[in-house]
Amino acid sequence: MAYLTCSVDGCVKPNNRKFYCSMHWARNKKHGTPGDASPRQCSPGQSVEDRLARFGWTVTTSGCWEWNGSRYATGYGHLCVDYKDLYTHRLSYELHKGAIPAGMFICHTCDNPPCMNPAHLFVGTPADNMTDMREKGRHSRGVTNGRSKLSEDDVRAIRRLAKAGESRLLLSERFGVTQSGIYGVVMRINWKHIE
Repeated sequence: MAYLTCSVDGCVKPNNRKFYCSMHWARNKKHGTPGDASPRQCSPGQSVEDRLARFGWTVTTSGCWEWNGSRYATGYGHLCVDYKDLYTHRLSYELHKGAIPAGMFICHTCDNPPCMNPAHLFVGTPADNMTDMREKGRHSRGVTNGRSKLSEDDVRAIRRLAKAGESRLLLSERFGVTQSGIYGVVMRINWKHIE
């Protein structure tokens, strides 16, 4: 049995959503056109400089250039370029300082995720980024981690009870964490800073 194809020129996917394939139907529903992209999201043919300037940034008192466009929940700005979402601080670095070596991060000296001021950006390895985070006291461990279910006293008690022979299953039920979480505490994979 032959399928009817999507009514968008050049698309050969099956027509299963009122004249469109699933992808073009979703684009039509979201943007009012089944075309390849919404002009608001991606503008093929426009240079990256023009796209960045279109949304712009606000200069703060600390000298940060805070991105005015879309941001991820983490605060980092992003922009659609050639149908790919890219971080704006990486785009800014490439425009002002040159190519980013493969596998390298672009780190902020200002610790401000939406900042795209090239003077506040530097290239670093993932390890450099983590070291920078620890040196600035931005890491969260133990009870300062908002997702932590245990207190420091709980960790000490778990280690003491495990040493006395209590099973991981009983400890996990008692403290409301998984058995693998108990294992991480007992083996000092997690909560290393607690004696």
